[in-house]
Amino acid sequence: MIATAVQKRALSQEVLSELNNLIPQEKKEHYNYQDLESLVQVLSGESHLVGYKQEQVPIDQERYQWLKTRIVSLPGVRSVLEIGGNLGYICLRLVQELGLRATCLEPIEDYVRISTLLSEGFGLDHLYQSRCAFVLWDNIAELPEADVLINLNVIHHAGRVFDCEVVARLGGWAAYAQSYLEKLASKGRYLFFQTGNTWPSARLFENTEAPEFLAGILARSGWRVIDIGICDRLPELTLSSYPLSEMARIPRIWCQRNTTTDLVDYYHESRLLASFPTGLAQRPLFFCESMR
Repeated sequence: MIATAVQKRALSQEVLSELNNLIPQEKKEHYNYQDLESLVQVLSGESHLVGYKQEQVPIDQERYQWLKTRIVSLPGVRSVLEIGGNLGYICLRLVQELGLRATCLEPIEDYVRISTLLSEGFGLDHLYQSRCAFVLWDNIAELPEADVLINLNVIHHAGRVFDCEVVARLGGWAAYAQSYLEKLASKGRYLFFQTGNTWPSARLFENTEAPEFLAGILARSGWRVIDIGICDRLPELTLSSYPLSEMARIPRIWCQRNTTTDLVDYYHESRLLASFPTGLAQRPLFFCESMR
């Protein structure tokens, strides 16, 4: 049974002003990822202007609903741990709407300050905690356990942004990903997982092979894939669900950066479906249960 939702609270002008002062002025590689304005509106039930413009594919709402639908069907879920939670979009909503206890680990200190301010401003801080932390291969054992783990679009940066020596020592990214996810399998009963395939010299795997390639890594890591979500009706950004047994039915959409427009073009076979700022809309989203 899911805990009781937390009543919505209006955001004071003082907190809104402080929020806008905390928003980073200098953009960096992993900034402007989540939709802060819509998050504030959802949490408060009111429209607020924030000095922040999302520069990612606008899929936060759709992806959140996909996760929430599956979490509410699980027995005995009380806690969530998100690795690389950014602004806390998913965890803050799960806390408010489902009354779950959530811990969000995020390496960008600016975003930790923002999500902490939001949790305090909306009266969620008794259930929500954000900490500035890199979750690396050798410190996974130190993580707290939780009923649900969330790891979205983090580990394709391993070998480029973090854990470079570990990736090389383990024999490459695929071996690293399997070992990393195997360590996570002892930390939670359920996992939501998504990752990209970009790396400095070459793709980690082909776009069209992502469902099988990643499902294989998850299985070898001790995770049973229950459901796969993917945007298969582009340019519409809605997630369709496929059980593992029907993975072969997933339309094989591939994407590549257009050097003229600097957008990522999405194709099914040779037909152009859509163009977005990044390749996020092509990445499958996995819902898994630990076999440990």
